[in-house]
Amino acid sequence: MSQSADNRKAHINQQNLNSTIYNQYFEREIPKFLGEPPLRPEVFIGREGEIEKICEQLFSGENLLLLVNGRGGIGKTTLAATYYHTYHANYQHLCWVFAGTSLQSSLLGIADHLKLSFPDQMPPEKRVKVLLTELRNLEGPCLFIIDNADNREELEAHYNALRKLPNCHLLVTSRVKRLGYDALYAVNTLSEEKAKSLLL
Repeated sequence: MSQSADNRKAHINQQNLNSTIYNQYFEREIPKFLGEPPLRPEVFIGREGEIEKICEQLFSGENLLLLVNGRGGIGKTTLAATYYHTYHANYQHLCWVFAGTSLQSSLLGIADHLKLSFPDQMPPEKRVKVLLTELRNLEGPCLFIIDNADNREELEAHYNALRKLPNCHLLVTSRVKRLGYDALYAVNTLSEEKAKSLLL
């Protein structure tokens, strides 16, 4: 396939992700894409087989939370974003959350997409519990990616609640090496040959 054909295909896929698709839940319509999708990486070389391995692990039914681990800049976000764009058709709902400085605030950022509102006096911790309950009630499988979750304390604080989302495949990119007993997918450096191809 020519590069221009690849570009057209990527553009069509991005259009599909930007379109408004809803799933019906009684009187409520919940969008398939719970927030903005990640940017599709323009270049993805050397890790095509890794995308397939991640898919196999998530759909095996054994490990619903997969920790994608590696040092900064090695390609964790690119890997997760490519997975999102490659397999979005396999999921009923998809959510991409950038953990940033506060995982709790980032999680609450998808409340509007779930048509959730909270009483003003409700504390953030309670709001997160309500939000995760709503996620648990969605038709699965759902893909929930938490990117750049490098604060171990925050991850551990929300770990048990996130693990109680049996309808969700959770993909967490982080420099944290281990959480509980979940599967760890280590992102290693590319071979010299693949690194040269990527550079070129």
